[in-house]
Amino acid sequence: MARCSLFYSKNSKFAEQNRMTMMQPADVYREGGYRGLSTGIYFTLMFLTAIWSDQMPALSMITVALAVGVPFFIYRHMAIVYIKYERTARFSDLWMLGIMLFLCGGLICSIIGYSYLHYIVPGYLYEQTTKAIDIYSKLPTKDPQMVTALQTAAKQGLLPS
Repeated sequence: MARCSLFYSKNSKFAEQNRMTMMQPADVYREGGYRGLSTGIYFTLMFLTAIWSDQMPALSMITVALAVGVPFFIYRHMAIVYIKYERTARFSDLWMLGIMLFLCGGLICSIIGYSYLHYIVPGYLYEQTTKAIDIYSKLPTKDPQMVTALQTAAKQGLLPS
């Protein structure tokens, strides 16, 4: 059975159109960067709800819901990209896209988280360590090593700032 040259020729219109819609390696990184922005916003929202749950305990439930929703959020982005490139992306392309989504999203969340903890609430880690010392010292099964380690870290300024 002879093959139709229209579909198998490297110079055919079909082959040229297929190359334009197929996901190329550069497309993986481009899509990961573009969609990494929304992933970073999602991660930042999760970070902020975790931080603010100290004042509003109900936010901790939202933090857990956001954490459980991460795989679905990432899957949705990957499905959109898969459909955008007319389902021609290989498994390895989508795998790398997922890595790029986490990398770009984590980078955005890290920058915002660092800025928040360093400039807006600079004493947050010290306050949380003090609360942890109080909680550990009141427990019936006290762990003296944990309490002394946290106290030493707080007194000597070994906490990240």
